[in-house]
Amino acid sequence: MKFLEKYPKDVRTAIFDEIKLKWTFHSTGLEGNTLTLGETKDVIAGMTISGHSLVEHKEVYEHVRAIDLVSELLDQGGKISLDYLNRLNHAVMDKLTVDVMAPVGELKCQDNGCQVFVDGRLKWIQYSPVEVTEPLMRKWIKLFNGANVNSFDDAIKLFAQLHISFTSIHPYADGNGRMARLLSNIPVLLAGYPPIILSRENKEEYISILSQYCRNGGIPNHTNDELVMLGEEFDKFEIFVKKESQAVYELLSKYEKPQ
Repeated sequence: MKFLEKYPKDVRTAIFDEIKLKWTFHSTGLEGNTLTLGETKDVIAGMTISGHSLVEHKEVYEHVRAIDLVSELLDQGGKISLDYLNRLNHAVMDKLTVDVMAPVGELKCQDNGCQVFVDGRLKWIQYSPVEVTEPLMRKWIKLFNGANVNSFDDAIKLFAQLHISFTSIHPYADGNGRMARLLSNIPVLLAGYPPIILSRENKEEYISILSQYCRNGGIPNHTNDELVMLGEEFDKFEIFVKKESQAVYELLSKYEKPQ
């Protein structure tokens, strides 16, 4: 990873290990994992934590494996394909049981959605329909592979665009949030910036912004729809991402030599 190149080799390893830990802790926590930071570190080291389910342990192993898959892609130039997305989905969702209606490593085979509050009432919002998922994802891959990041602001905007469009399509039966947070960081890392780690402590704000974007028309429903609906709702997410991006720089500051 380019942002690590300025550090001595032993320091690079320490930084990457800490980033992998924090990235995994926060991303799995956003999905409901209750392991603490210390427990997550122990699970990565191969320990079993009493009082926590096998599923929570597997989520940690799987996220770490997915980060390694991202690292491999960076070494290969960073271009993705639908096959790569399927492999990444399999990495973050290696289920113990097979569900034909919720396949792992394949695009969704039935429509999916979520419940959101609108005017104090629960409302069902459906993500992009199954029949347009593959063509929309091919458009998304084209957006990803054609990305050009020349500044930190470019990196923030692209992360926000890739993330919000991926989760609005919701192309897989499960694992979409973790995948979005991993994939959207690849162009950021290629450009030489550290990853943007969205915090589990700000989960409520994160979910609220994404839900508001979706319920105000951000979900593409046809193959010719724009992947990203620019405007006030998108701007809120971009501002949120920029705010969240600062935490990793605080982490890196611990490794800076005093001048």
